[in-house]
Amino acid sequence: MVAVSTTGGIAYGLKTTLSFGLVGLVALVCTLAGTNLVTGSIYAGYGGLEVTRWGQLLGGSLLSVTGLLALYGATFGVLYKVVADGVRRGNDRAV
Repeated sequence: MVAVSTTGGIAYGLKTTLSFGLVGLVALVCTLAGTNLVTGSIYAGYGGLEVTRWGQLLGGSLLSVTGLLALYGATFGVLYKVVADGVRRGNDRAV
């Protein structure tokens, strides 16, 4: 922990958390909107028959999967960034 100052570590942590939080927020909105579309795609029609809006069901499913994949990708992206920044910092200090 000698290579990084306390303020530098805190600043790096806040920037990383902010970027991950922003991507997480976008992923959450996509997932919630998609889930809302999926749950609203099947409704009781005239005479109690269930009616399915297939376009809404497919669109909502794709939106939900997109949100989940964005969150999954962001998790690995942040992990990669932290490791790559640590390696770069170590290489800069070694030279």
